[in-house]
Amino acid sequence: SMLSIRKHMPGGRDIGFVAEVESVRTEPLEFLLAGGYIPVLSSTAADASGQPHNINADLVAGAVASAMKAAKLVFLSDVPGIIVDGKLQDVLSASAARAILESGHATGGMMPKVQAALAALAAGVPRVHMVDGRLPHALLLEIFTDEGAGTLVVPDDDISTEEGE
Repeated sequence: SMLSIRKHMPGGRDIGFVAEVESVRTEPLEFLLAGGYIPVLSSTAADASGQPHNINADLVAGAVASAMKAAKLVFLSDVPGIIVDGKLQDVLSASAARAILESGHATGGMMPKVQAALAALAAGVPRVHMVDGRLPHALLLEIFTDEGAGTLVVPDDDISTEEGE
């Protein structure tokens, strides 16, 4: 299997067949990419006994981006980005994103995105974009303009909006 998993036990509770990513085998992805293919991954994986488990797709994306040493991790969502007190956050440092997570401002589906963003940054992915996929050309606006179309999360030592490309 491409994903090695462990059972997810929040607060020590067994919540069924839900898992966390333990490690990612990058060879299958590297093979497909070298052949010109665009891999599409499922957020499920089997444990050692073959039992399938569900995994939060945002956390899978973060783990894969980290393992592949990606230059960017992009989350397309149905929200404008990270919003605090009614204001869209254009650029956040990792420590600011962590503070938002710990303060409870990141709720619902944004929580795993922020968790995955922080894990990816810690593993060396230099940029994480959270983009509103409902906007036309949102990905292009976020990556190629200074204004962006979402929230850019960067390591603490890089809080500029420059992409460095």
